[in-house]
Amino acid sequence: MADLPCSVLVRGGMVLAIFVATQVMSACSVIGENRAEAATRQLEFRGGELYSRNCLGCHGDRDALINASGAPPHNEHGHTWHHPDPQLTDWILHGKPGGRMPPYGDRLTNDDVPAILAFVKTWWTPEQRRTQADVSRNYDEFMRDEQPE
Repeated sequence: MADLPCSVLVRGGMVLAIFVATQVMSACSVIGENRAEAATRQLEFRGGELYSRNCLGCHGDRDALINASGAPPHNEHGHTWHHPDPQLTDWILHGKPGGRMPPYGDRLTNDDVPAILAFVKTWWTPEQRRTQADVSRNYDEFMRDEQPE
């Protein structure tokens, strides 16, 4: 190493520094994605627990095998994915007007509902999840546009 010119050592050190920096940034990105993924999994798990206690008896399980009440299933064969999140949230908390869905606002919090929805969405196909996300986004945009100025 003593025989190498200083400029070669400096360039080599810079290349090494750039390499290390890119590896650190890449690792931070992966860690961030893993944290987001872990948070999503925790939300879905919590939603599964809440669903089991509050929804399963009427709406059934993923295979719609435990559905004695005739309530629509929330799996990929049901129609839940046709509705925007705010509408589903309102029905969960306040009941469904003209339907047999009772209000659960006295048992569930505003934080519980997104967890239940996150769990139910795991039962849908990727295309259904994309469509429902679009429906929710369009609904939100429509509601914002309808607000008086």
